[in-house]
Amino acid sequence: MLRILTAISLGLAFTAAALAQEAPAKGELRQAPAVLARYADVPVTLRSPFFAQARARSYDPGREAAGFTTQAEMEAFIAALGNAANLGIGSLGRSLEGRNIPYLLFTAEGARSLEEAARNQPADRPVVWLIGQHHGNEPAGGEAMLALAKDLAAGGELAELTRALTIVIVPRSNPDGAAAFTRDTAAKADPNRDHLLLTLPETRALQTAVATLPPDLVIDAHEFTVGGRWLAKFEALHATDFVYMRATHPLVPARATALADQLFLPAIEAAAASAGLTAYVYQTSPNARPEDKTVATGGNAAGIARNAFGLMGAVSILLETRGVGIGTQGFQRRVATHYLAAIGALRAAAADPARLRRAVAEGRQEAARSHADLVVAHRVPVVQGFVPLVDPVTAAPRPTAVPFIDARHIEPTVVRPRPAGYWLADGEATAPVREALARRGIRSCILMAPATVSGAEAFTVTARRQVDPRAINPEGGVSTKAERDAAPVTLPAGSRYVPVEQPLVGLVVASLDPDAAGGFVSAGLFPGEVGARLPLLRLPAGAGAIDCPAKPG
Repeated sequence: MLRILTAISLGLAFTAAALAQEAPAKGELRQAPAVLARYADVPVTLRSPFFAQARARSYDPGREAAGFTTQAEMEAFIAALGNAANLGIGSLGRSLEGRNIPYLLFTAEGARSLEEAARNQPADRPVVWLIGQHHGNEPAGGEAMLALAKDLAAGGELAELTRALTIVIVPRSNPDGAAAFTRDTAAKADPNRDHLLLTLPETRALQTAVATLPPDLVIDAHEFTVGGRWLAKFEALHATDFVYMRATHPLVPARATALADQLFLPAIEAAAASAGLTAYVYQTSPNARPEDKTVATGGNAAGIARNAFGLMGAVSILLETRGVGIGTQGFQRRVATHYLAAIGALRAAAADPARLRRAVAEGRQEAARSHADLVVAHRVPVVQGFVPLVDPVTAAPRPTAVPFIDARHIEPTVVRPRPAGYWLADGEATAPVREALARRGIRSCILMAPATVSGAEAFTVTARRQVDPRAINPEGGVSTKAERDAAPVTLPAGSRYVPVEQPLVGLVVASLDPDAAGGFVSAGLFPGEVGARLPLLRLPAGAGAIDCPAKPG
């Protein structure tokens, strides 16, 4: 029975069109001298490939990496760090075009692989993942990760952080996009939207590795558009050095959200402010209509990397610097911003590692044990806000009042009871679903004998429409009608059961529930034309006893 309550949420109230990420315009916006002076270099030494040539590079979209650090330069730089006692170097896998996706692992013990680090991980030591260049045309974050890796490997004060933290750096998670200097992968898909469905080799590789050594804290380093719609709609440029956003999917454990708001975001802002850098909450202009001045935060969709890591129970933070569309202008400042922000987060974690480790562990346990209802629909109210802008000629500040859609605050509209779990038929039809679940370390089990359950809900396809995988909040896609079986149902041996009572409950529900926007059902991972019944059942609490072992399977 559906009820109006405040609880955990599956549904997404934003429309896909209303929160589509702005695609960068072709070419480079040349900023006025006054604007360039406002965003001058900051006094931070950056030891990374780009700066090794005394800034002799220029922006050229016609060549590999558009004049930024190439794949070969990055790999040579990483290899040169290999003798550090606290460093292990490995590969997450290969991109669609065959490029290596390297990682750098920093531990006090000098573990040489993620598997070794996971086996020997001290109970009180947090795991931090730092990820750069999800989008290939956003190079500052990846460059900052290389500069940070150099300093972590070199000994000294920063290297001391590895005594309190296990740190994994992925400087370039989309190497094909970086080589072509495009937002997407070689598959013409946005990898930042694929962290639930895992349809791309790059996201599959990253999430498989993350499941091997699960994070307590994730920093995802991006860049945002400086001109674009800000210039078209407001005749101004975005002013802030960087914007931030924590995970906002309502199934993210409350403890992780609180720690992001109370500890890590203030620490990141303070670290950047020490160099005179400014910060504000993440904002985007949702559409190209010049008359619509509405501004929105990032969306709540589970497939966005920021939210997917949060659904694992980690403190998950997106950081974006002022960089898309301006080539190498202000690049030292942009890289320094990411570098300082990452150090601020690492120092906050290292100052009290037990606090982070405990909060994340307890948040996962509470999520697993919770019996709270699930919100199947919610809305995000429009409030009065402002966007920090600067005049494109004089660089004078022009803060502008705007209608603001803030995904951090939702209003639940419809909820229903939390299920016990989900049943999947065996066979080819559910193979992609089972593979995606296994890569995430989600616990499931194969029924060794038939099991009889009561009250199971089956789902019939009522519509199948195209889904835009690049949308911040995918909608449309496959629609279903739920039907509760009046008689008991016997689940055959060899089929699979996925219980909700587990630490990754958020990922389970976001993936498998037919009501979940952007989930496996609505995105079309399950086959079935209109009128067909899906090979999926939702089992209510008290449906019947199903024995499922504790380990993923």
